Amino acid sequence: MKKYVFFFVLTVLSFSCKKEPEQEISEIKITIERYNDDEVFLYMCGVGSVTIDWGDKTPVETHTLIPCFPENSGFYCNMHGRYYHFYTRRVGQGQSLLDPNFTITLKSEDITHLFLNDFRVTNLNVNKNKGLLYLECSRNFLWSLDISGTDIKGLSCSNNRLTSLIVNNQSLETLGCSDNQLSSDALNHLFSSLHSNNFRKMLWIYGNPGLADCDVSIATDKGWEINPQ
Repeated sequence: MKKYVFFFVLTVLSFSCKKEPEQEISEIKITIERYNDDEVFLYMCGVGSVTIDWGDKTPVETHTLIPCFPENSGFYCNMHGRYYHFYTRRVGQGQSLLDPNFTITLKSEDITHLFLNDFRVTNLNVNKNKGLLYLECSRNFLWSLDISGTDIKGLSCSNNRLTSLIVNNQSLETLGCSDNQLSSDALNHLFSSLHSNNFRKMLWIYGNPGLADCDVSIATDKGWEINPQ
């Protein structure tokens, strides 16, 4: 009898000690080059809420997102800054003046559009966010970008310093990566990572040093339209 009781106790303890699988946090990390005490404006929209850690030791904030208007308008919901919300926080508070960069962390499954053009971004990680559909991050300081595993439909990352761009994304419809530093090998690698799903797909790659020697047929054979400019 004692053996059965002992076995029962061990069984109960083994089940009680098992941890529930941790739920993956949907987040976006944005590292920005510091510039004096400039204010930082985050432009985004969606349906739901977002928590923002500004990376300057100030309290984490929670905000209600503003839906994109008009609905399903893609990039154009940001026209004249009228259809998305913005957040501001002076970055000098609580941060060492010797630190040239800071990282903003957004936690939300509800962000659908994020606009980071002219934002002095040096690193951007969106791989852990499944809700983001449109991302603009042109005219920044990015050397590499990877949106693999996301559901992003539209990506604009032109006028950066990109030497590596990987998508591995099954939803992408529009990709603008002109005026970067992509070599022919980097462009061919990019083309290889593009999907071949049966809907219209457009690609802008002009202004990259490897354009003359890359093999655009890798992309066009998958149905991608190459825009000359």
